[in-house]
Amino acid sequence: MIRDKKPDFSGVTSRVDTSADTVGRSTYTAQRGDTPSAIAKQHYDEAKARDILFAANRDVLDDPDRVQPGQTVRIPPYARR
Repeated sequence: MIRDKKPDFSGVTSRVDTSADTVGRSTYTAQRGDTPSAIAKQHYDEAKARDILFAANRDVLDDPDRVQPGQTVRIPPYARR
């Protein structure tokens, strides 16, 4: 009787990034005609949440009222006030 060798997983590692920068966040790629207010309205049902988007994307957005087509912006969690 030949016994099958069991797989050796001793060298397997994994990593889960649960830093505050990634938990609960998603991204959106801007389309032609998009504005931060329109993106906020789409994701949060509130255009006034554009300030949340701008704050989370200061590294890629220069103006709180403009986004370029093709730009990827982070969509952070948002708690309505």
